[in-house]
This record gives sequence, C-alpha cells and structure tokens, in this order.
Amino acid sequence: MTRTLLALALVTPLLLAGCVSATDPTTSENGASPETGVLVEGDGWTAVFPGEVEQSIEPFPLPEVGLELEAELTLWESATDALLVQVVEFPDSDADQAAVLLESAANAGEIVDSAVLDADGTFQGRDAVVISVTQGAGDVESLAFIDDGRLYQLIHVSSDANSEHGELLALAESFQFRP
Repeated sequence: MTRTLLALALVTPLLLAGCVSATDPTTSENGASPETGVLVEGDGWTAVFPGEVEQSIEPFPLPEVGLELEAELTLWESATDALLVQVVEFPDSDADQAAVLLESAANAGEIVDSAVLDADGTFQGRDAVVISVTQGAGDVESLAFIDDGRLYQLIHVSSDANSEHGELLALAESFQFRP
C-alpha cells in the first residue's frame, strides 16, 4: 500500500489542513488466530483486523477552529489495502466541533448507502455517514460517527480496482465499544 493512498484516506474524508502520519508506531500485542484475525484494543473500543497493526497517537490540527488535538490511529496494511480506525477526542468545551467535523466528512466525498449502517441509518445507534471517494487508482470508503465527544472513523483504502469493499463491513461488524 502506498503512502499516497494512506494520506488520501486520512486527509480526504475530513478535508483537514493537517494530516495524521505514522510516527513512533507500536505493534499490537493482542492476537487471535490467523483464521479469525487480530483482536485490537483501542481506548474504549475493540475491533478485529486481518493482521498485525501499528498503533500511534498523532497530532490532529484543526486550524479552522483553533484546536490542536490528538488522534488515536490504528493501521493495518497490505500491498493493496489498508484498514484504519481513527479516533479524535474533543474536550468537553469543544465537543460540538465533533459534529462540525462529521458534517465536513460528509461533504468530502459521495455519501453512499452501505450495509455498514444499521437499518435505521445509524451505526450501533449513533448518527453516522459512509463516504466513498475515488481518486486515481485509489478508493477510500469511510464510516464516520460520533460517540460521547469522540469522532470515530473506520476507513478502508484500496488500490485494487477489483476490490469488493467487504473489508470495511468486516471491520465495522467486529467493532465494539467497551467501558
């Protein structure tokens, strides 16, 4: 997977001036059998990825609203695909900015109907949007939603034009909140 496609996945869905880069990653110690994937724990969530991941905390600048936040980034990648979970926590005083970013994400690409969403158009009871962006040889499909002042994005990036996009669905189906 090229870094260009990863940058597309991180920048395009949110239309942000800054981007998240992979610095000082640590390899996940959580594991399941290779047949079922790797169970990864984030701050308040778990999900199953197809293989080992890199996890990092990265700067998440929002100059248009005067905030400098951090993003929790969990990344799995292969030669043609990448799966990411990105979580940005907003301070209580700025929690309404998460909703503004969700709206920005919705305007960054084509909003699509997706099996990732529940029948009522939410994701596990939370307002959500699925965005699809095609640029050059790369496709990005992103699920964005807010939970308790946090903006979550589950992202699939593919450089394979024949990809069936089931990867985002599998990641979303495995995603669970935990206390």
